[in-house]
Amino acid sequence: MNEVKRMPFYKTKTFIIVCLIIISISLLLTIIYSQKTKKLEEKIKGDDKYAFIVDESEITDAEKQFALQATAIIRIQQGLRTFYAVNKYYPNSLEELLKTIGKNGDNYIDLEKIPIDLYTNNPLQYKLSEEAGYILTYIMNLPSENTTGTKTGENINVFRDTFIEGINRATKDCMSCEEFIVREGADALPYDLDELD
Repeated sequence: MNEVKRMPFYKTKTFIIVCLIIISISLLLTIIYSQKTKKLEEKIKGDDKYAFIVDESEITDAEKQFALQATAIIRIQQGLRTFYAVNKYYPNSLEELLKTIGKNGDNYIDLEKIPIDLYTNNPLQYKLSEEAGYILTYIMNLPSENTTGTKTGENINVFRDTFIEGINRATKDCMSCEEFIVREGADALPYDLDELD
């Protein structure tokens, strides 16, 4: 009687199909996750999308969104300072920060477009103020304290303490006037922020 030789399982069609399905699912999940992250990152473009992140693999999505929002505010404030230093006045709108300066084609914020508020998906609110120079209003959702012990985690914690949860307003004097008032006291600013609105 002839004995039927069985092929090892790893050489069967079933094994190959199962492997292809597993690989396909893995690739699909990777693509979905990377597209989700990429959409968030595309909202702010530039050579260095974070002002203070050393290794983005060490942070959560909430920390990444916080870092992108904080970086946008930092860049806009730096751009407003530069604009003022060059022109001796603040721009009427944030779009003026996209004007080319210098011979190499850079603009005031080194971005292709003005970032939006990542927590509302609306444009950042900006207006001129006689006393405060300008008022830039934005939202911050503070991530939980980072306990990884990494440099990136330490930076997240430091910048986390620069804002308050919810509505923040930046002026020529502070990145988050609400946090500044909490830290320094109600009389810390030379003007009443609520009266400027």
